[in-house]
Amino acid sequence: MSTSGPTAAPPRPIRGAAAALLRGAVVAGAFAALFGWLFRPLIATGAYLSESDLFDWFLPLFLSPPAVWSSDIFAGLPVFADTSDAAHYPLYFFFARVAHSWSGYVILPYVLGATFAYAYGRVVTGSRLAAAATGLAYGLSEAMIGRQAHINFVHAFAWFPLMVLAVDRLVDGASSRWIAVGAAATACCFLSGHPQPVLYAVSFCALYGVVGAIAGRRVKEASVRLFMMFALAGLVMAIKAVPFAQATLYIARQQVGLDQFVSHANSPAQMMSLLFPAIAHDRREASLYVGLVTIILALLGARQWRGQWRVALWVAAALVTGLVAMGKTTPVAAIFYLLPVYRRSRVITRMLFIFAFAVAVLAGWGIAALQRKRTTRRDITTVSVIAAGALLAGAVWTAIDPARFVFEFDASRLSASGCRWGSAPA
Repeated sequence: MSTSGPTAAPPRPIRGAAAALLRGAVVAGAFAALFGWLFRPLIATGAYLSESDLFDWFLPLFLSPPAVWSSDIFAGLPVFADTSDAAHYPLYFFFARVAHSWSGYVILPYVLGATFAYAYGRVVTGSRLAAAATGLAYGLSEAMIGRQAHINFVHAFAWFPLMVLAVDRLVDGASSRWIAVGAAATACCFLSGHPQPVLYAVSFCALYGVVGAIAGRRVKEASVRLFMMFALAGLVMAIKAVPFAQATLYIARQQVGLDQFVSHANSPAQMMSLLFPAIAHDRREASLYVGLVTIILALLGARQWRGQWRVALWVAAALVTGLVAMGKTTPVAAIFYLLPVYRRSRVITRMLFIFAFAVAVLAGWGIAALQRKRTTRRDITTVSVIAAGALLAGAVWTAIDPARFVFEFDASRLSASGCRWGSAPA
């Protein structure tokens, strides 16, 4: 008779939150590898990325000891009330005071933005491939890459997909833990260094919540949950929001006319940068380019709007923000100027990160539709004809009216606008 020890129990599968965290870590690691490769000169040479405002403002703040007051500007500046000082932003504190890594702080928002965009795409489409496309399209969009000189904006933009995901889960009846997730994302969006992104992000999330609650017939429950999320976010960011609100009473820069409100917007010719990114335009303030393949897939995704309130809302968001990018050419920007809080902010085209994310999400829907064979051959043909026609029309326009177009591949322009690379260790 043989004897043997007790049979080992089979390993338990990882489930629930632990599995989600593991998958999230894998996705974040993949995006970290991608953006680490894209920014490899920073890592390989140990240099600081110090282009434009990074050199003049953000890098000096990052390297300086924390302060609550500066006597170097006029009669004095309350630094604790200046949103550009991200001292209360947890990630800024870690990289500036603990890790002492400027390069890490520069690369991180691209990883976060792409990861959060992936998470949203995965939840709403159920497809990993569609989610990956959403994350790549948003993280590599001109709204993100072209904004690197304003690193505070890039960090704020990175939190937007997580804010939308939290609102989506709350209106869909998911766990109340999303209240805390959404509040943290909203607070980080503000504390990262500028009030405009959070204004636009919260406005859109509120609209998203209203539409989702009505579509899901959960108006009362969703309203309470969203109120709790935004109220909690307000409490978290009050440490910066309250002194900032007080300081705005004494800041003349908040008096903005319509011309300044729509400044940096694209002309009709510059709107062609959506298809031809080499056309000169303001890459920071009026960024449109998300990639030709992304646009084609987004057109396929937009055709899925029937019975899909999310798709319809993202189509509307892309159209409205795209019209805002045209400034005075359309009345849309002027309508936003009539809103009390909006009219105090400069450069309304700073909301184009919503356009980038909307197109990225629609591209994900397009891929999901292809995977599930929800698109017909006619749909694909129609979208292909539209895309080819737009490219051909744009090429013809630039050929017959070249005076309207300036291209950015002139060597002298490139050398004058290039990044500045320091020699200090990162």
